[in-house]
Amino acid sequence: MLSKSELNRKKLNKDINMMVRVITQSFEGSLISIILYGSYGRDEGAFYASGKSINVYNDYDVLLVVSKKLPSDKIQKVKKKLLDCLNIRFIDLSQKPVKKLKQLKPLIFNFDLRHGSSVIWGDPNILKKIPHFKPNQLTLVDAEILYFTRLYTFFGSIDENGFINGISGEQSRFFRNQMAKAILAVIDVLLLQKHSYHASYRERN
Repeated sequence: MLSKSELNRKKLNKDINMMVRVITQSFEGSLISIILYGSYGRDEGAFYASGKSINVYNDYDVLLVVSKKLPSDKIQKVKKKLLDCLNIRFIDLSQKPVKKLKQLKPLIFNFDLRHGSSVIWGDPNILKKIPHFKPNQLTLVDAEILYFTRLYTFFGSIDENGFINGISGEQSRFFRNQMAKAILAVIDVLLLQKHSYHASYRERN
């Protein structure tokens, strides 16, 4: 019998294979690499069991590195197809021309992309094109970005009757996940102030 961690890895690998198949079939020619970033890209993503199935707790974050910009309407069509194939609520599917990688600025997003992502298809050395930022190069500009991003936590993760009537199931999981992100954002700001930011959740804790 497979262990919990082995079941989680099997689920992730299955989803990655599906993402690669759908994306490569849709963007043949312009595609250079597919990068899985965020918690699943650094092997820190959460999973939960529902009956006999294993599900991902968060959304997938996928960056397409391309030789020339892809039509935004086609990106949206592929995103919808992935949502249907993977049976998840959200997927962040974006693109970046390869020539722009060397121009990326020292921001948390770019730092995490460089130090905490996985290339799941294409050029395995593509991340080395991103400048090798150090924690002391990150500024409190990111604190402002985190503040406005995490406001959604308080406005969008629970409806107006949630605290009165209570929540359960998928709504409860979503709420807890957003609250965790808010707490981690506070940690991120403290680490930014000390020039000690790290791409890994484990290390930041």
